[in-house]
Amino acid sequence: MKKILALAIAAVMLLSLCACGGHNSNTPSGNGGNATKNPGATSENGNENGQNTAAPADDTPSGQESTETPAPVEGSEGLAVADEGDYCVITGIGDFTGTDLVIPSHINGKPVKKIDESAFHENQTITSVTIPWTVTKIDEDAFAGCNGLTTLTLSEGLEAIDESAFYGCEYLTSLTIPKSVTSINGYAFRFCSRLEELTILGCCDLRNNAFSDCASLKSVTIKNPDGLPYEIRNNAFSGCGSVEKLDLASGLTSIGTWNFVDTVNLKSVYLPKTLTKIDSCAFLRSGLETVYYEGSEEEWNNITIKEPTFTPKVEFNSERH
Repeated sequence: MKKILALAIAAVMLLSLCACGGHNSNTPSGNGGNATKNPGATSENGNENGQNTAAPADDTPSGQESTETPAPVEGSEGLAVADEGDYCVITGIGDFTGTDLVIPSHINGKPVKKIDESAFHENQTITSVTIPWTVTKIDEDAFAGCNGLTTLTLSEGLEAIDESAFYGCEYLTSLTIPKSVTSINGYAFRFCSRLEELTILGCCDLRNNAFSDCASLKSVTIKNPDGLPYEIRNNAFSGCGSVEKLDLASGLTSIGTWNFVDTVNLKSVYLPKTLTKIDSCAFLRSGLETVYYEGSEEEWNNITIKEPTFTPKVEFNSERH
């Protein structure tokens, strides 16, 4: 009898152990059980595979530009190229026959850093041009006389626009110069006769005749957020009689001669207290009635004004608007 009872107890215990061992087959366990997952389920972190996929923290301080390298730009094929060792230069139209020209940022793994002198001179087919972030210089006459050009996109990274680079591109109507550009050389955009709106995002000296004879130009905005010193040199805007809005940022030191002559629709202008000189004929025969000046009357009196007919009403201690 005792033997039969012992066998019965052993059988019950064995059945109990089997039941406990099967409990973990489909349930995740803190001891690393291999659970079968629902493909549509997500973990606490929102990842279907139970891994943490939260985006990396953005270390760029608020309000500052990201320093992340832009993605490579796949440009138009067939362009003529010169290999300069560590970089490439676009030298001409080559076999490209399209109308929308996109300069590639890299060729054979090397960055494209320059558009060569007269590379697309007097091309009548191109209607739009996009310059990538790797290009630092657009050389002399590079796009001069491209009369079909209506759209020009310049990327942050460009530093210099050389003499007559876009001379006579008469169908451009709007233009934004990136903050990275530090010089716009003489005649760069002369005779862009349909250009109506110009925005310069950074600080750059505007050399002689840089935008002269842009007869349709109505709005000129220079932002220069860092307040670095810059000049509007002689004749930079001569022949731009349609200007009616002139927004000049702090950092401006001088306005050269013959810049805003005959701008009869220009009624007011803000001038920063960094200004030290207004040269002769800078606003000759303009419609200027009011100058909103950032500084005091004493600071205004220290400005060298070489134009005897420059007698607008001056509002001192004004804010830019």
